[in-house]
Amino acid sequence: MATKKRKTKKNISNRKSYFKKYIIWLWTIAIAALLFVALLFTIVKFSKLPDISELDNPKYEFSTIIYDIKNRELGKNFIYNRVWTDYENLNSDLVHALIATEDVRFYKHSGIDARGTLRALMYLGKKGGASTITQQLAKLFFTDKPGNSITRLWQKLQEWLIAIELEKRYTKEEIIAMYLNKFDFLYNSYGIESASRTYFGKSQKDLSTDEAATLIAMLKWPIKYNPKRHPEKAKARRNVVLNQMRKYGYLKESEYKELIAKELDNSNFKSAASYKGPAPYFRAELLKWVKNLLEKPEYRKQDGTKYNINLDGLKIYTTIDLDYQMLAEKAVYNRMKGLQKVFDKVWSGKDPWFYGANKKQKQLRKKTLNRFIKESDRFRGLRQKILEPVIDSIKMIYPETRLWDTDIQRMLNQEKDNKYLDNLKSKGYVTSGQILIYKKIMAGKFWKLLKAKQKELNQAVKKSFNKKTKMKVFAYNDKREKIVNMTPLDSIKYHKNFLQT
Repeated sequence: MATKKRKTKKNISNRKSYFKKYIIWLWTIAIAALLFVALLFTIVKFSKLPDISELDNPKYEFSTIIYDIKNRELGKNFIYNRVWTDYENLNSDLVHALIATEDVRFYKHSGIDARGTLRALMYLGKKGGASTITQQLAKLFFTDKPGNSITRLWQKLQEWLIAIELEKRYTKEEIIAMYLNKFDFLYNSYGIESASRTYFGKSQKDLSTDEAATLIAMLKWPIKYNPKRHPEKAKARRNVVLNQMRKYGYLKESEYKELIAKELDNSNFKSAASYKGPAPYFRAELLKWVKNLLEKPEYRKQDGTKYNINLDGLKIYTTIDLDYQMLAEKAVYNRMKGLQKVFDKVWSGKDPWFYGANKKQKQLRKKTLNRFIKESDRFRGLRQKILEPVIDSIKMIYPETRLWDTDIQRMLNQEKDNKYLDNLKSKGYVTSGQILIYKKIMAGKFWKLLKAKQKELNQAVKKSFNKKTKMKVFAYNDKREKIVNMTPLDSIKYHKNFLQT
């Protein structure tokens, strides 16, 4: 009996010993992890981070706006089509949708959401990401696209530190405004105001709840949830946003059910472009004049630097009256409409591209037509998808290399005729330096792939531009457009047949 009691006490003692060791190991691992994280943050903190001035004055690029004599907008000039919107003027549905979907504890943390980060680690991101709105803002401003997962992890740590610094400098409301004004919504739409006008033809303050949810849905992945290109995916993501708004009390159940049943409306979509709008020729000459004016020392910034007419958000006021301008343009439009009828009658049944042309003229016109094809968004999209990846790989080796279509064609011609580049040099079309780069590329490991991708691009262009598709083209009617079933190639020819003023 005594022996049995001694064994029991020994077992209990052993279990206590094991438990004690287990606790010690847990604490050791926890402390080591904390020290590792602290060391990592220290290293990141002293690595290349934005300085204080960059955090205090984050870089934005704004459109220059031209106004008529009554302060009405005539048009914009921009590289980045962005107009600033203060938090006080933001549509409340946008703010509610943003918080409910992207960062529900936004007002409770200081840049990093510990609960969200822990959840993301435990579930490997399957139950939501860990990035707060402030971290996403830091990413937009201060981190480039990562090349690999290790680089992305390093950037993530940088984003955490930058987010903490941003929270020290700005109010929560300012951070929301900065984020929504910075985001790229595609189609030359930078910031929420431009995006609203592009996708829905109205100011962001006039958006309905479902429209606001559609734009906030794009924040997750603007290409995938683009309502113009992928309406079904955009609608599904919009409904996720609406559900989050319902979940966190921004929508009643009845409102939610009504909104998710609505279809996306793309009828008011209109991409922005500097050349669009009234008085295009006047605005073009005006900008030339203003650019010359800004060269003068008396018209520079306080720090002595020059204003950039494309980026600095200038406001230009003119004596043009928009009402009279529209009447004048209407008169020209009606006159051109009549002249176009005469032109179409004369050329009825004839192809202006090849009618009455000799062999040399046909070659020249075909070359012109090919140039118009390569200037189209459709061609650029195909080129970017098929050819750009291999071009980027070549530029990693030769950073200063120019690889336009003409450059690739020159190398292809050189492969057929080894005197081709020398002949171009003798005529002054290429330099010795260019020829050296061409030959290095042709001898390099990417040449075969470049040729294959160029061939693939040519085939894709031929197929795409000769396939009939539903599209909008110009027409002399109230909407100045009509919907037709036409090949993209015929669309180019069709539009080039219109007389221009």
